[in-house]
Amino acid sequence: VNIQKFLLLLLVPFCMNVYSQDMKPIDTIYNPLVKSIYFRQNGEIVIHPIFFVDREKSTLLEFDLIEGSPRNLQYSLYHYDRYWTPSEIEFGEAIQGFEEQEITNFRTSKQTLVPYVHYSLYLPDQQWSFRITGNYLLVVYDREGGLLFTRRLFVTSNSFGIEAKFISPTSAELFRSHIAIDFALKTNQFKIINPVKELSVQIIQNEDFNTRKVLGEPSFFSPNNIHYKSIDGIVFGGMKEYRRKDIRTTVHLTQDIDYWDERDGNFHCWLEHDIVRAHKPYYTETDINGRYICISNDVPEDEVRSDYVMAHFTLNSNTEYDEPIYIYGALTDYQCKEEFRMNYDAVKRAYLGQVLLKNGFYNFMYATKDSDGLISTESMEGNWYETENEYMILCYYRPHGGRYDQLVLASVLNSNR
Repeated sequence: VNIQKFLLLLLVPFCMNVYSQDMKPIDTIYNPLVKSIYFRQNGEIVIHPIFFVDREKSTLLEFDLIEGSPRNLQYSLYHYDRYWTPSEIEFGEAIQGFEEQEITNFRTSKQTLVPYVHYSLYLPDQQWSFRITGNYLLVVYDREGGLLFTRRLFVTSNSFGIEAKFISPTSAELFRSHIAIDFALKTNQFKIINPVKELSVQIIQNEDFNTRKVLGEPSFFSPNNIHYKSIDGIVFGGMKEYRRKDIRTTVHLTQDIDYWDERDGNFHCWLEHDIVRAHKPYYTETDINGRYICISNDVPEDEVRSDYVMAHFTLNSNTEYDEPIYIYGALTDYQCKEEFRMNYDAVKRAYLGQVLLKNGFYNFMYATKDSDGLISTESMEGNWYETENEYMILCYYRPHGGRYDQLVLASVLNSNR
């Protein structure tokens, strides 16, 4: 079977539902052998990188496979519309280069208790480049057609400009728990006649697609300025600063580790106990907005000498909640995965969970998932207006008769800057 055709047959039904027209998110492809997926862009860890169609600067993608020997891996890119459904654009119109690219840069782990293979690749590389803007889905798979993971990429021209400000909602119920955004788009050389039909503006908090808001009709617009403003602005729950766990060493204790042990050939660390923060006062703590960094304080060549450890989480709670509780953040791909589910222990009066993690520094929260699949951190963490968060603002433009959604703005704003 041709690998490309097989991949498309397997992938398209999934991609058609990554985000349906009613904007309800669903889980992405997940393979439990794949760990520690992250991008490095301008020296920083990002989850959904932003590329510029007219710039050559590359982004590094790194990930591990928990197995003893390397596989023949490949990747492909696919162009999507604003709703993450396949666009009408053929591959050759979107990408200059070959449809399939091989991942040739890999190393096996050295002197670790858990064997793994570390892979890395640059996007784009010398073999291909982006031709047009828009949403792209990166798909990584092996030669036999087994899908390993997908990642969303944003390619923009940043032809639009933006002026934004963060404000407090006027509603007394939201004043101390939420934050609002008012902003104006500068269309520059583009002449927008009907912004409702031609534009789609979306906002994502901390790269978590479950928070995405799709804006409707602007408050008012002129030929060069489009304003999005309402009585309370565009409102997001402030959340709290992300929790942290520092497991960068297997030699010493950190302030987040109670004790270490070695069992059945694996390192185990019991982490400091957590509490439910929903009704606790806000306190300032520096976080990395839900991301994680794989790094070791013990060894050089972190990528292949860092070990994987079984991290034991404990969330103290006198009662069991009606909805299941999960560890949640970039380390879970912002999904409620079964391996990150916490189990309640009535004797210890606590939720317990254990997760295999690479040496590193991790941000996370505790989340609930209801019977409709809605994920929320509010009942575990609460909201506070002073919390520092990042907001990605995306603007898609499709003129009358256009064949695809151009991404004319992709900007990340920080609520405390």
